[in-house]
Amino acid sequence: MRNALCTLVVSAVLVAFSPVSASAKCTADLQVAPYAVAGQRLYGFSYMGETVIAPQFEDIAGDKATPFCDGLAAVRKEGSWGYIDKRGNTVVPFEYLTARPFENGVATVRRANGWTMLDRQGKPLCGGEPFFHIGPGSEGFFKVRVLDESGEIRHGFADTACRAIGRAVYEETGEFHVGVAPVKNGPTWTWLSKSGAEVAGAGAMSDIPYFWNGFWSVRVNGKQGVVGALGEVVIPAEYNGISSMADGIFGVRNDKQRYAFYDTATKRFLTDFLYAEINAFSEGLAAVRIDEPTPHRPNVWGFIDATGAWAIAPNFLSIERSFVNGKAIVWVRENIYVVSSTRRTIDRQGNTVPSK
Repeated sequence: MRNALCTLVVSAVLVAFSPVSASAKCTADLQVAPYAVAGQRLYGFSYMGETVIAPQFEDIAGDKATPFCDGLAAVRKEGSWGYIDKRGNTVVPFEYLTARPFENGVATVRRANGWTMLDRQGKPLCGGEPFFHIGPGSEGFFKVRVLDESGEIRHGFADTACRAIGRAVYEETGEFHVGVAPVKNGPTWTWLSKSGAEVAGAGAMSDIPYFWNGFWSVRVNGKQGVVGALGEVVIPAEYNGISSMADGIFGVRNDKQRYAFYDTATKRFLTDFLYAEINAFSEGLAAVRIDEPTPHRPNVWGFIDATGAWAIAPNFLSIERSFVNGKAIVWVRENIYVVSSTRRTIDRQGNTVPSK
């Protein structure tokens, strides 16, 4: 099970990681919430403003008690972390250097010799040697690090039962999204499935891909593109920039620093590379800038529809807010010889309307 990862050589000297992962995904119970006692560096818990668990838990170096997740909260006493229930009873003893919130019945904790996983009764889920580090979890898999026989850090994955997924042989890993995770070995990145197999045909990337609204943004040899959830090419990696515009529409920048819109639903560009700057579509219209403003032509922003046609001509100095409930807020330079500008609320035809 654990031997499938690799032969571990666990260092006794570990980095002091924060006890609460920035990527923790538990749905916290905010009704019973931790609160601080001013000047005492202690935390208790309250419910609707009334104390339900007296302040007794330590805040040291900014490591605070966590909210309740899965009915338990990670707290610290006398320098060690454990878990309590909503009555303040100790459920998991105070014997850990780091403790993260529970998520789906599993928590990750650290002792001096490494990291492991616990169930809600405090039972360790990992047999054998602990991990060098356990990182954030996603889609039921945690990022893990081990030390190989040469003392090099290698990255891999383990599920919530602490079973290794494939072998921890990678130089770096990302998180799982829609069944695959980016992994790096050597100079390039590819994808790994939950079975531990690399995804065939996904291609190699020179930088870690980022997941946006069901798509991966990828970079190959300095150029950007977009691939689908399982690695199929959506926009070839031959552009200078890619930005998610939501609803399956991407902004694409070419080597002349001009933008176009690409629609993943129709698999085609909605516009040519016409714009110096673009905003996301909102209520069927997108704000675009046609050029840099000049003293003689300060108003260069307008709105296009999903076909790329002008819905509102470029008559605005800037866009404060795109359309919400049929109204947008814009700024206009009324007179090219006067520096001041005017704030307006407009409708979808570009007419000035009351702001409320």
